[in-house]
Amino acid sequence: MIRSCRALLEDFRQKSPVIKGKKLSFTGVEGEDVYNISKAFADEGRTLIAGRVERRGSEVSRVCFFERTGEAEYALLADAPQLAQVQDPFVTTLGEELVVGGTHIDLDPLDPERIINWRTIFFKGPSVRRLAFWGTGPDRMKDVRLLSLGGKILFFTRPQGKKGGLGRIGRTVLPAGWIDADELREAPVFDTFLPDEWGGANDLHLLKNGKVGVLGHISFKDEAGLHYHAMAFCYDPASDSCTLPRIICTRGDLPAGPAKRPDLADVLFSGGLVRLGGGRAELYCGGGDCEGFRALLEDPFDEYEDQP
Repeated sequence: MIRSCRALLEDFRQKSPVIKGKKLSFTGVEGEDVYNISKAFADEGRTLIAGRVERRGSEVSRVCFFERTGEAEYALLADAPQLAQVQDPFVTTLGEELVVGGTHIDLDPLDPERIINWRTIFFKGPSVRRLAFWGTGPDRMKDVRLLSLGGKILFFTRPQGKKGGLGRIGRTVLPAGWIDADELREAPVFDTFLPDEWGGANDLHLLKNGKVGVLGHISFKDEAGLHYHAMAFCYDPASDSCTLPRIICTRGDLPAGPAKRPDLADVLFSGGLVRLGGGRAELYCGGGDCEGFRALLEDPFDEYEDQP
């Protein structure tokens, strides 16, 4: 039975799995915000984060890479590429190769601040400095994510409109090394959200039992504005079934800070999860559409990994 986001919030508040939240600082892009960050990842001996960079009053962004220089400090990596007109970056690996993706936006040539189309795009390579364009998902579809699975690639999709309403999560499996926008567009969807709520997948983790831990977001809107929360669920490729989502972190669990607009004050956008072992994990996320955070919490996938 589908449960509302408000009901999931009540469950979350009874458990409080968040241990500590920390705001991250970014240098090298002064006068601009860095948010909706990827999870931290290793690259040529450095610890990096990819971040969405833009002016507070604009949504025309680019993706930059930042190197960790302190406990919560990151500096712009000057010798790394910058991905123009890309939002909400994510990282994963396929074999020995790094995959970096995000939402590419098309701008109105008569109004350079107006977004007229978008799609998930992918780059692949041995390192950040040697990325090459790999492919695109369908037009007007954000949050396509992927995971290497038994010689093939599992894709999670996020259609909207007639098929996906405000935003639902789909899945399909394609041959390794292959991205087919038409196949992604036709992927069947899970029945996990109420019609007036929406969500998407942000990071996929292969568990020891062959199941897939899914980090994502679940959202709704009311008179106060938008409400985005980090959530997790488990997908079983063998039965093509998934558990219902549960919330694992909210904006209120992180240090207070500004928002891009008043209606975005309760927005937490999941970027990625680093599993630490010992029942702990780090969530990397954006807050208020203008800041980046790291939250230490209970590993949301442990309970699924312990299942047969």
